Amino acid sequence: MQLTRSIALGNAVRKLLNTDMTPYGVTSEKFAEISALQANLMLNWYMQVDKEKVDRLYLAAFLQEMGKILISSDIKQEDEDVSFYSEVELSRDISQVEKAYVEVTSSEVTAEIFAHWGFDKEFVEMIKYADNPASAPEAVRECATALNIVKTIIPINDPFSEQSINFGLRKARDAGYEYTILEDVVDDMLDVLEAEAMANENVPENE
Repeated sequence: MQLTRSIALGNAVRKLLNTDMTPYGVTSEKFAEISALQANLMLNWYMQVDKEKVDRLYLAAFLQEMGKILISSDIKQEDEDVSFYSEVELSRDISQVEKAYVEVTSSEVTAEIFAHWGFDKEFVEMIKYADNPASAPEAVRECATALNIVKTIIPINDPFSEQSINFGLRKARDAGYEYTILEDVVDDMLDVLEAEAMANENVPENE
């Protein structure tokens, strides 16, 4: 299983970096960056919540948006990329836009991929229900909820915006988490991103 996951992760990275994601309004590089940010947020958060679940949730958070690769391809084939993007751009729940256009969410597509690859049922289901954790089986509801919170804070169309952060923190509080832990993690990540942005601005162009 470890080898399978390593292969899956490697394939996912390659696909993320070689995919036309224009229907979602991002470059493939930006999409990969957002996937990595979601995974890092999960890692830093759940290290303080439940260390036993960290590894699985970290991998799930990194890969949970893979379904968008196939949805993006389908939307382009149907020549609906302009109208799709116009709805994604302003949506607070991208899964509903996906459902309207292709009748499934990216989480459901991702879950089908991992089921086909032979990942265990619990891992598949935590991703499958990440867009609707209230409907998840009890055994995976916590993990599905955590995945949903992470993608709420760092959505592909509005990552780390004030509105996205507040919405995600509210979900965490409603789910019974000590949301101040998550709030501190988000603040720390924002500080790092800001420092990196400032450092890049100060690099001379000839470097």
